[in-house]
Amino acid sequence: MKTNLIRTGQVLDGKEILAVELFNTKGTYVKIYNYGAIINKFIVKNAHGNEQDIVLGFEDIDG
Repeated sequence: MKTNLIRTGQVLDGKEILAVELFNTKGTYVKIYNYGAIINKFIVKNAHGNEQDIVLGFEDIDG
């Protein structure tokens, strides 16, 4: 499993907001913020092999 830690450059209440990305070998990918454990993206492959984001929400933490 591959992981990335991304510094967003945003600070809230004196704490830096970070994003963690997790990737597996089958193409599944999730992006989670350390601010309230927000799941920003969850990419899975559908029955046709196309990637699809199954999280309903905003593209980034700003909304």
